Amino acid sequence: SFLRVTSRVTTILENEVVDVGFLCSSAAVASGLVLKSSCLTTTDTKVPLKNLVSYTIQCKPLFSVDAARFLTIKRKIICSDPSSSWAKKAMNYLDEKNKKLQSVSNKTAH
Repeated sequence: SFLRVTSRVTTILENEVVDVGFLCSSAAVASGLVLKSSCLTTTDTKVPLKNLVSYTIQCKPLFSVDAARFLTIKRKIICSDPSSSWAKKAMNYLDEKNKKLQSVSNKTAH
């Protein structure tokens, strides 16, 4: 199987919030979670981590390139090589941020 498991993140898709962990399986494609504008190439663009909102991972062979697709606070998309040091740091930052938000949310829900 070409399924790559990543931590779950919240992604904004066309003004709807969808809980997505990965876009690497045929199930993700069949369920309609594949983004209309997938990354066709990756760039070395780096922004301050505090400007990132979320990310998704797209994988070959369902997509033309493996990429970490970052959404910024200005709703811009950055397509990065998921194995690059900046992308790894950015994904870790967003995962930790998401854990903190979930922890606060769970505490206020009780």
